[in-house]
Amino acid sequence: VNTTQTQRYHTDAFFERIFRFPISINSVPNLDSLYRLCEILDEYLKLDSEHIVAVHSKHGQGRVCLVAAALLIYRDDTVTVAAVLGKLER
Repeated sequence: VNTTQTQRYHTDAFFERIFRFPISINSVPNLDSLYRLCEILDEYLKLDSEHIVAVHSKHGQGRVCLVAAALLIYRDDTVTVAAVLGKLER
């Protein structure tokens, strides 16, 4: 998942599996868009146990953590936000 607004990748290195979800710097996506992204990523992960998701932003912090945290919470509704943040801080 490419969360940058401007960076592009050569998709052949990723088997044409690049998903663009641009998030403005110092901003957050609207909740509906973030939820839809989680649905898409969850469907992809469920297709094959070998599938993984990599999330990229320019500095690999805020936007990456936001998407990772949202996906972890989406996939396990029993997990707490504090537990997810604890995983991401490691």
